[in-house]
Amino acid sequence: MLEGQLGGVEKTEEQQENDNNEVLKLFFNSLSENVSQKVLSCTKAKDVWSRLHQVYENRSPAMVGKMYERYYSYRKEGSDDMGAHIAKAEALAIALGNVREKESEILIMSRLLHSLPTAYSPLITAWDSVQPSLQTREELISRLLNDIREGQVSKPGESSVFIAGAKSRQLNHE
Repeated sequence: MLEGQLGGVEKTEEQQENDNNEVLKLFFNSLSENVSQKVLSCTKAKDVWSRLHQVYENRSPAMVGKMYERYYSYRKEGSDDMGAHIAKAEALAIALGNVREKESEILIMSRLLHSLPTAYSPLITAWDSVQPSLQTREELISRLLNDIREGQVSKPGESSVFIAGAKSRQLNHE
């Protein structure tokens, strides 16, 4: 359609122009205003497609390097709950996969654990002692979401066993 032929039949210049305009209309009616701004100067549908590809499929070494930098420098923010932390870390891993730089499950689990604040050190130590065949991303996420609840993480220098004992005593007195 964009090349001037449809089913082997040559199109006239006018037909090609009409087809191009129809495709341009489809593009501009489908794109958000922000995205449309990036392709406003394009007069041919194939140019719009090329520009969108350049902008959103950037796989240059510099862009991939920036993505790795964001991935490996990511840390859990204090305001994020554990679900948000997991979602952000996994989104970064997916973004790497989208540029054909897929991270292994072990590296993703490592990023999930080692992007946590130091208050989570007991959890990281406990995870290291889990049987290797059970060390899956699903199991880790389950433990992060179920075993460690916001506000129950030990403070640096405080044992999580102590906190569990204190919680148990609180429940027994209520």
